[in-house]
Amino acid sequence: MDLLTASVLYRESSGTPYTLVVLAGELDATNSQQLRNLLESEISAGLRTLIVELSGLKFIDSSSLQVLLRCNRMLGSQGGVLRLVRPVGSVARMLHFTRADQLVRAYDSVEQAAAG
Repeated sequence: MDLLTASVLYRESSGTPYTLVVLAGELDATNSQQLRNLLESEISAGLRTLIVELSGLKFIDSSSLQVLLRCNRMLGSQGGVLRLVRPVGSVARMLHFTRADQLVRAYDSVEQAAAG
């Protein structure tokens, strides 16, 4: 199993700030709490746009998917938005089969996600 790595970057697009979280490796029950803590701390800091880049993610299980959906609801209730970028392979299939891709929009690039 690959370990999860996460990088958090603070960016701006057309004068609008956003937080970019780049994930790589595998997300499962062993590290979903780590992801939850990371994303919720960013949300509690008051951000409006959270972009999660997924192209380096090889696997996601239901517990980790639930973390993303929970964060989507949290942001939505605060007038914010969660955007996903480049889910591929089994991650894209999981989002499609669970219909999570109908709740959280996925973009082809960070630039597209930032522009909304």
